[in-house]
Amino acid sequence: MFLDLGYQSLFEYTVKELKYSEGQAGRRIQAMRLLKEIPEIEKKIESVALSLTSISQAKAFFREVKKSGFNKIKSSTSDLNKNKTNKMNQIKCCVILIS
Repeated sequence: MFLDLGYQSLFEYTVKELKYSEGQAGRRIQAMRLLKEIPEIEKKIESVALSLTSISQAKAFFREVKKSGFNKIKSSTSDLNKNKTNKMNQIKCCVILIS
């Protein structure tokens, strides 16, 4: 669809055509991609039990898990001095997604 309208990417389409900020566009695209990966979250999105920010953080966490493997994530989350708030928020989002 976005290619037919002359845009090179979904992100560019979302920013220029739909007039979302770059952050808003990124969160919406991440939510769409996570929904494709985990269709079970659709009801939570529809009921507003999950925010776009939570979904975005969870998607980032899943990407990190996929990229570096669970053991590295496990050790990095136990080191709470580094990015404590961000890691804890990502973990909370993952718990919400799978519950």
